[in-house]
Amino acid sequence: MNRTTKLLLGVAVIGVLAGAAYLSNMGGTPVNEAKPGSKAGQKDVAEMPVVGYRAPSFELQTFDGKTVKLSDLQGKPIVLNFWASWCGPCRNEMPDLEQMHVKYGDQVHFFGVNLTSQDDLENAKKFMGEMGVSFPSLMDTEEKTAQDYRTISIPMTYAVDQNGIISEVHKGQISKVVMDGMLQRLVAGAKQ
Repeated sequence: MNRTTKLLLGVAVIGVLAGAAYLSNMGGTPVNEAKPGSKAGQKDVAEMPVVGYRAPSFELQTFDGKTVKLSDLQGKPIVLNFWASWCGPCRNEMPDLEQMHVKYGDQVHFFGVNLTSQDDLENAKKFMGEMGVSFPSLMDTEEKTAQDYRTISIPMTYAVDQNGIISEVHKGQISKVVMDGMLQRLVAGAKQ
């Protein structure tokens, strides 16, 4: 091997090791990897931001000061969409999310979760007004909820069934077709 090849191979190995170290220090399991009943302790299994597990609880304020607790919402499916006003993909998907809210809002709770700790509240309120969003947005002022849901990028959308169990997780911007399918599955599951 020539010197350049050895150097590139060394950089690649370091990159793989750094990536593995980063993932192991995230403190959790990647989405869709853990399964209920795994060897993790019962407390770990109960609430995790992973499909098949109970959605992490939260108590947050809406932009107009009302308190929303996840535990008060059970009995009806929930869509949680993590966003910020400076996020381009959030801006792109918000009109589709609003259309889904209009279509399914009587059957599903919709909530935006603004990363208020990383956003300007006035910009966030302005964003929601410009987008014509009619569903409430919650303020994650301390970033605790984003951390509990392992929101490492935005937008990030969680579908939670009527029993509080996460049924789908979508990282990044999702299309209206994907949203519609997700909501059809949530509604159908609630009727069973």
